[in-house]
Formats: sequence, structure tokens, C-alpha cells
Amino acid sequence: MAKTAEEPIHILAMIVCDAIARDECTGRLTAQGLFINLIRPSFPYVHESVAVYAAMSDVRGNVAVRVQLVNSDGAVIVPGHNMALRTASPVDECQFVARMLGVKFEKPGIYYVQLFANDAFIMERRIVLMPGPLGPPPLLPQNPFPIAPQNQPR
Repeated sequence: MAKTAEEPIHILAMIVCDAIARDECTGRLTAQGLFINLIRPSFPYVHESVAVYAAMSDVRGNVAVRVQLVNSDGAVIVPGHNMALRTASPVDECQFVARMLGVKFEKPGIYYVQLFANDAFIMERRIVLMPGPLGPPPLLPQNPFPIAPQNQPR
């Protein structure tokens, strides 16, 4: 059955990173080198690998998914290729990984990794490229409200 406007695909996660590794024993995936911003000392800049992990539900039947990279003007930097997803039931969750190699960013700015299903836009993640010295990014703030373990009294 084809998807209708009343039955959207739900995106559970979409992660942009350097690589996705699959554990050969468990089949579990690990994202390596997560990023939102990239700081580079000079442009143009070639990023060796941009990997995209997406998980979704409410996929019905056969769906062609595609990931592409565009600049802030909407010009396609890396065109995507359709990948076939198939689920037996819309309650099944499915996941896929796409990888773009040798991605050339001509100049600093905002770029978007876009996800499509059956040629319909689903969502996008922003990547900001900034000029600057190499080095580790600032640390994320610590959560002031840690989650208490479930089996211990509060």
C-alpha cells in the first residue's frame, strides 16, 4: 500500500558523522565522529567521509530512500542514490546508513544533509562549516539533572 499524506514516515533518529561501524558479532551500529559544526583552517576543504544514519517507523511496503548534500542556496553538492527499504509491517522500525566519500566544501557556510522517501522530502540536518584553527570543540555542558538508576531509591 502506498503512503498517503495522512500516514507520514516517522523519523526516530538522523545522525551525521564520519563513519558508522557495525559490530560483526551483534550487528549493532556505532556512530563515530559525530558533528554539527566543522572548523577548518582553509577552504576548499575535502571531508574524507560523511556518514548518515537514519532510523524510522511507519514505513509501509517498499520505500526508496535517498540522502543528498546541498548548500545554503539549495545547490546539490553530493547527489544521492536511492536505496530500497522494505518492511513487513508499519510498526517495524527500520534503519539505514548512507556514506558520501570525498565531500568537497568550496567555502564556509551552512550545508544540509537531506533525507527523501519516494522522492518526497522528509527532513534535513544542518552542518555549519567555519574557518578557524584546528583543535577540539568546546565541551558540552554537563546535565545538572542526571537520571537516577531505575533500581535504586532516589
